[in-house]
Amino acid sequence: MSESEGAGRGPAVAPSGRLLLLDGNALVHRGFHALQQPLTSPRGELVNAVYGVAMMLLKALADLKPQYLTAAFDTAAPTFRHEAYADYKGTRGPAAEGLHDQFDRVYELLEAFGAGIYRLDGYEADDLLGALSQQAVAQGLEVVILTGDLDALQLVGPHVRVLTSRRGLSDTVMYDEAAVRERFGFAPPQLVDYKALRGDTSDNIPGVPGIGDKTASRLVAEYGDVANLYAHLDDLPEKQRKLLAPYADQVREARRLAQIVSDLPVQLDLAGSALSRYDRGKALALFHELGFRSLIDRLPPSPPAPLPGGEGSGPPAPSVAVSGGEGRGAARQASLFGEEGGVPSPPAPLSEGEGSGARSPAEGEGSAPRSPSANGRARDGYHGEGQDTPLPMGEGPGVRAPEGLVTTTEALDALAAELRASQGFAFGVQTTGVDAMRADLVGLAFATSPERAWYVPLGHVGEDAPPQLAVEPTLAALRPVLADETLPKHAHNAKFGLVVLARHGVAVEGLSFDTMLAAYLLESSQRAQTLRDLAWAKLDQADVPAAKTILGEGKRARTMAEVPVAEAAEYARLQVTLIERLVPVLLRDLDAAALRALYFDLELPLVPVLAVMERHGVMVDVPFLQRLSTELYGAIQTLEQEIYDLAGGPFNINSPPQLSDVLFGKLGLKPPPGKRTKTGHISTNVQVLAELRDSHPIINLILRARQLLKLKGTYVDALPLLVNPETGRVHTSFNQTLAATGRISSSDPNLQNIPIRTELGRRVRQAFVAPPGCVLLGADYSQIELRILAHVTGEPALVEAFRHHEDIHAATAERILGVPLEDVTPDQRRIAKTVNFGVLYRISDYGLASRLGMTTAEAGAFIREYFARFSTVRAYQERVLEEGRRCGYVMTLQGRRRYLPELTARHGGVRQAAERMAVNAPIQGTAADIIKQAMIDIQRYLDEHHLRAKMLLQVHDELVFEVPDDEVATLAPVVKRLMEGAYPLAVPLEVEIKTGRHWGEMTPAREGEELAVEVEE
Repeated sequence: MSESEGAGRGPAVAPSGRLLLLDGNALVHRGFHALQQPLTSPRGELVNAVYGVAMMLLKALADLKPQYLTAAFDTAAPTFRHEAYADYKGTRGPAAEGLHDQFDRVYELLEAFGAGIYRLDGYEADDLLGALSQQAVAQGLEVVILTGDLDALQLVGPHVRVLTSRRGLSDTVMYDEAAVRERFGFAPPQLVDYKALRGDTSDNIPGVPGIGDKTASRLVAEYGDVANLYAHLDDLPEKQRKLLAPYADQVREARRLAQIVSDLPVQLDLAGSALSRYDRGKALALFHELGFRSLIDRLPPSPPAPLPGGEGSGPPAPSVAVSGGEGRGAARQASLFGEEGGVPSPPAPLSEGEGSGARSPAEGEGSAPRSPSANGRARDGYHGEGQDTPLPMGEGPGVRAPEGLVTTTEALDALAAELRASQGFAFGVQTTGVDAMRADLVGLAFATSPERAWYVPLGHVGEDAPPQLAVEPTLAALRPVLADETLPKHAHNAKFGLVVLARHGVAVEGLSFDTMLAAYLLESSQRAQTLRDLAWAKLDQADVPAAKTILGEGKRARTMAEVPVAEAAEYARLQVTLIERLVPVLLRDLDAAALRALYFDLELPLVPVLAVMERHGVMVDVPFLQRLSTELYGAIQTLEQEIYDLAGGPFNINSPPQLSDVLFGKLGLKPPPGKRTKTGHISTNVQVLAELRDSHPIINLILRARQLLKLKGTYVDALPLLVNPETGRVHTSFNQTLAATGRISSSDPNLQNIPIRTELGRRVRQAFVAPPGCVLLGADYSQIELRILAHVTGEPALVEAFRHHEDIHAATAERILGVPLEDVTPDQRRIAKTVNFGVLYRISDYGLASRLGMTTAEAGAFIREYFARFSTVRAYQERVLEEGRRCGYVMTLQGRRRYLPELTARHGGVRQAAERMAVNAPIQGTAADIIKQAMIDIQRYLDEHHLRAKMLLQVHDELVFEVPDDEVATLAPVVKRLMEGAYPLAVPLEVEIKTGRHWGEMTPAREGEELAVEVEE
C-alpha cells in the first residue's frame, strides 16, 4: 500500500493494547514556541522544548495508559517531496535559535521511557506515523498519535485517533472519525484532497486561487476526491469551473505532496517500544539534571518486574530505529500506569475529550520551573517529604518502637534526657498549614543521628487517633533543651519552626544549621530546595515524594492533623533523619565553595532576626483602608467611564482580547511588532501600553485604571482580611532563600511591592501605623548601589563625588553632558540619573530610550559618553563577565556566589540576560549583604540593651522600626551608626532617618527602584 487510506483499518476485533505514537518534530516545535520565556537547566542549557515535550508526554501517558510508546522524527536529508517540488517548504525560515540544540535531550527523554525512536532518510515523520500506525493496527493495537499539528488527521480510522494541541501545551483535542467529519465535513482520508485544493502555506503547497476553506470543503464532501472532481468538472458552475480548470496538474501534484506515504522500509518493533522498558531511575536523574523538579511527581512508577519464566528481550530494533534500553517481552507486560503484570487487558475506549485538560505551566509546572510556590514560601519545609521505603517505626539501627513514638510522660522524659545528653539534634514541627502565625501545632520530630529519631504527636484528630500528650505540658518538658543555646540544633526552613514554637512560648536557641539555607547559599539561582531535592542531589536518594504524597491534593487534601499518627510519625521522622544526614554533606560543600563565613556569620544569624520580625508584625489602620477603598472605587468608576467615552462604548477593560480589539481594531492604533499572546491577540500588557503612551489619550487612562485596580485589590481590600485575629496585626513572611541576588523578599502580603513613586502608593503606606505611645522610624540607605559601584570600580569621579557629598546625578550630568555643575537642569539630571542606574543593570540603548522618551541613537550616545567619561566602570563590567565565563559564577564583596552557566550559552537571548545578571549581581548582592549585617547588628543591640523597639520591615534598602516615644532619641543615632558602619567602603555609606505616626510620613524619595524590581523579576 503506497498511500494512507488503509492506515487505521484493520481486523474488526477489539484492540489488545494501545500504542502512543509521537510526532517528534511537531512536539519539539510546539514545546519550544509554547514556552515564550527561555527556560534553562541548572547548567545553563536551554531546555524549554524538552520541558514542553515532557509535559505533553507525561499528560498523555497518564490519561491514555498505553502499553507501547514510539516516536517518529524527520532527518536532515531531503525527502522525495523536495525532489518532486523544489519549493516544498520553501517559505520556512531558519529554525529558531536554540531549537535544534534540544533534540538530543528529547531523545534522552524518550529513551528513558523506553520509546522506540524512528527516523528514515527521504521521508518525513508523518510518513513514519502512517507506516507505524498501519502496522500497529494490523497487529491488533489501538493507536493514538500525539502531535502538534493537523497533518496526521488523514491517518484517523476505526483504530487510530489523533490527539493534538489547539493552543499552548494543555489545550488539547482528540480526533476520531466523527470529530474529523464534524470539523471539516468529510472523512479523514479526504484531507489530502482538501489540501490539494486549498493549499498548505506551512509546507508551501500551492492551492487554487479563489478556492477558500468553505468551497474546498464542500467540493470534497460532494465529489469525494480531486480525481472525481475533475472528472465532473463540467457539472460545476462556470465560475468554479474557470477557477479549477487551469490548475488540474497543480492540484494532482499538490495531492501527492500532501499524501502521507505508509509503504516504507521500516518495521514496527513492539518489544522495542514496550513501556516495560521505562527506566524511572534514568528519567528521574534526567529531570533533576534538567531542573524539571516540578514534573518529578508526575513521573510514572517503575514497571513491575518481568514474571518468572517470561519472554526474554525482543529482537533488536531495525537500523532505522534508535531505541533506548533493553527490550523486554511485550506480550507479558501491561501498562506501567497501574495495571497488573501479565497479558495486557484491552484499553478503555477513548472518548473525544480524553487527553485534554493538562495543567498549564502557570498552574503548577511553571515557564520558570526554578520559580518557588505561589506565595514564595518553601511549602513543604515543615510538612516534609516522605520516601518510598521510609525508616519503619519499629525497625532500623538504634530505633525501637518505644522510642520512635512518644505518647507517655515517661517516654517524653526519656526523650528530653536523650536530647540533653546528645551532641546536638535535628528538630521539625508538623502543623495544620503553612502560615506560621496561624497554623496549629500537630507534632514534633527529633533526631540525634541519622538512625535515631522520635515523633511526638500532639494534635492528630479522628476516631482512630491514639491518646496523645497535651501541648503545654509537652512543651514545658522540652523547653529547657530547645532553649539551651549550648545544644546545637539543626532544621530545614528553621524560621518556620522558630515562629511556630515562639507562638507557644518556646524560644528556640542554639540554631547551628539550616539545610534549606545552606542549599540556597550553594546554589542561589535554584528555587528553595526541599528535603526531597537535597536527598537526591546530595545523598543520591531517589523517590522521596513531595508533601502531597502524605497530605493529598484537591478534593482529597487533608491537613497533617488528619493524617494517621503512625503514618505522620514515619514521615516526620524521615525528615529529621534526612536533616542529620545532610548537615555534614552541606557543611563540606560550604567549605569547598569558601562560603562557611558568609553562612555562619551572616545568613544563619539572620534567621532568628527575621523570625522575630514575622512574629511581631505591623499594625494597620483598617478604617483608613475602608475609606480609601470607597474612594478608589469611585475613582475607578470615573476612569472607566472616560475610557468608554473614548472607545465609543463600554467593554470589559480587564479582558485582554476585548481591550486588544478596541485599541488595535476599533481605534486603529499601530501595535509594537511581535507582541501577540498565545491566543493570537495583540498583547496589551504594561510594556506594550507603555510604548503606546503618546499614541492616544485612552492609554494613560487604562494604565491609571489598572494601577488603581491593582492597589485596591492587592492591598487596600486585602490587608484588612490579613489582620491576624490573635495579634491584631499583619504578618508578612520574609523569604531568605528566594532572590538569587541575596535580597530578602516579602510575601503574604508582599510589603516590598507597594509603589512609592506615586501619591496613591504613598497613601497606601499611610495605613501602616504605630500604636499609641510609639512612632515608626525609617532608616534608608542613600544610593547604596551606586556607592558600591564606586567602591568596586575605583572610578575617581564617582569616589570623589560621594566623598564630597555631591549630588551624584548632577555630577554625572556635568561629565556626560558637558555642562557646569551649577547649570545642570532638572531634565539633564533626570537623564543622568537614569543612565547611572541603567548602567548597574547593563541597560541597552533601546531600554534607555524607552525610559527617557528619546531615540535609540540618542540613548546609545549617552551610554557611550558615560563609559568614555567613566572608563573604569566599563573595564570593571568586562572583568566581571570574563571571570563569570571562566568560573561559572560571579561574587559579592562578601563572597556570595551567583552561578550563571548561561554566560556561555549558545542562545543569544539567554546569554545576554545572563550578562545583565552577572553585571548586576555583585552590586545588588553586596547591598543585600550589607543591610543583612546591619539588621543583625541592630537586633543584637536591641536585645543587649533590652529595648522595647521592634524591627518591623525590610524593604529594599530601608528598615522600618516601631519605637516607643521615649526610645526614639536613643535608637535613631544607633541605627544610623550601625547601618553606616555595616561594611567598610571606599566611599561613605549614608543613611537617612525619618519618623512618623504612619509609614507614609517617613517614606523617602527612592531612586532607581523601578529598574531594580524589573531586574529582580
